[in-house]
Amino acid sequence: MDNKNKRFANFRACCDDAPSWSFIPERQLRVAIGDAVDGLMQKARELGLKPCNCDGAHNVEATIYEWLTKGSIFGAAAEGYGEHGGAIHRPPLEEKR
Repeated sequence: MDNKNKRFANFRACCDDAPSWSFIPERQLRVAIGDAVDGLMQKARELGLKPCNCDGAHNVEATIYEWLTKGSIFGAAAEGYGEHGGAIHRPPLEEKR
């Protein structure tokens, strides 16, 4: 898997697995990218084309993600969270006695 697809896979894993109250802007971008690709696939089918719902669609999503986030730190924390399976946590707070 190339770097672009790996970054997007990590981003997507975060959006899918992180607690629902976290990574809100990232989740919104994930939905927007998914909707854009779904719309493109629907239009292609209306034109008589037969795009597959396989790696091709993932590559398009990854390319859009790369294009939108290039030169930005947006998504970096989400990529890290997704890469480490959510293992990025704050240390537990000390209990008050």
